[in-house]
Amino acid sequence: MQSIQSRSILELTVALSIKIDKKRKQDLERFVASLKLDEGVKITLQEALALMLDYSLENKDEIIKRLKKLPPLEQDPLWKAMKPDD
Repeated sequence: MQSIQSRSILELTVALSIKIDKKRKQDLERFVASLKLDEGVKITLQEALALMLDYSLENKDEIIKRLKKLPPLEQDPLWKAMKPDD
């Protein structure tokens, strides 16, 4: 199996905790598993997310179009749960 070539021995890792819904986590896990089974590419969830983030930054205009279609953040149940009471 091949490995992602962009890995660097000198890369620094910063720990970050994010919350995603259960379906997206399952979708991400299936995506990573399909890369291994279908393409022979072994990648971690962290590497997949990093590549997706890089892609998003490279395609900012398309991401902005999608973001504008989302409901306001204040309506998001996760945001409501994380937001401290005023």
